[in-house]
Amino acid sequence: MASLPAQKPEVARKPLYGRRKGRPLRPAQRAALERLLPELELDLGRLPADPKALFGEQADALDLLAALPAGCLDRVFILFPDPWPKTRHHKRRIVARPVLDRLAQLMKPGAELRIATDDPSYREWILERVTDHPWFDWRVAGPDDWRRRSADWPATRYEKKALKAGRKPVYLRLSRRAAAREKA
Repeated sequence: MASLPAQKPEVARKPLYGRRKGRPLRPAQRAALERLLPELELDLGRLPADPKALFGEQADALDLLAALPAGCLDRVFILFPDPWPKTRHHKRRIVARPVLDRLAQLMKPGAELRIATDDPSYREWILERVTDHPWFDWRVAGPDDWRRRSADWPATRYEKKALKAGRKPVYLRLSRRAAAREKA
């Protein structure tokens, strides 16, 4: 059976929230951090609204992933990540084997990974990586499962921008397996 690596993923850095814009945490993001961070023994009495004040100017989601305890996540969203379309930049894509390995450690068995993109080449990249990963199963019964965003998915400004431009987003749902799939 495959085992999960314990080290921090070695991929390009991604900001935690609002890359280059320094957007404040939304109430749902703030509430999620308030639930998770006590397990890390951090004092949240004065949790700032701006993530830069909490994580620094170079806030990095991978730093947070490295600090979280195993099996603590019920659901993870990766919504409209930067597709890094140039081949030489593909190493910067957040949906990569090291990140998926770390998410598999952090997610409880049966937990849900949701990924949305409007970029056709990134969609193919994502599907190749997640369907090949031993800890994730793509939950799909038919085309409507990936063509329509369900009500419990948060809408993003990137999604609105894509729809306005005529691009068709895909909404992928994966579940974390209780045991790794054996390689064929």
